[in-house]
Amino acid sequence: QGMAMNRSAFEAHVIRASPFFAGVYETLDGRSVELESSVIETGEGFKERRRVDVLFEELHYNADYKPFRVVCISLPFQGGASSVRPQNPQGERFQDRASLAECEAFLRSVSAADPSPMARAKKAVGDFERTYVLVKGYLGHARKKLGAIAEAAALELVEGNVS
Repeated sequence: QGMAMNRSAFEAHVIRASPFFAGVYETLDGRSVELESSVIETGEGFKERRRVDVLFEELHYNADYKPFRVVCISLPFQGGASSVRPQNPQGERFQDRASLAECEAFLRSVSAADPSPMARAKKAVGDFERTYVLVKGYLGHARKKLGAIAEAAALELVEGNVS
């Protein structure tokens, strides 16, 4: 597992913030990546698009005591190497995920007592669909906006179903 770290690979994996765009980073060899939450997506200059999970990050300091972040990623931005995934306590790499039907049934059951949280969430999503204009390079903003709608709905559902 792993990959050879030569100068080319090193320059493709050291990133610094773009002076022009929030969330966009440039590699030392002039390519670009976007960092959103805990996912890095390769952009201009890479042969293929990859979505790479940030597993963890550490803060380090240079000789002048200036901080810099080091992130551990699940895949290299380019080239070979198998995916690195944290394992759960049972040693399984992937945990079961609920199907769409199971999620819908769960949401119907928790909103049965008070349907207003789901109605508000549907209205907020509808408002988003009618008024939001998706612009290339700003998908992160859309993701945050939709995430906030989902988070508010989830919080309201949980608070409404606490016994």
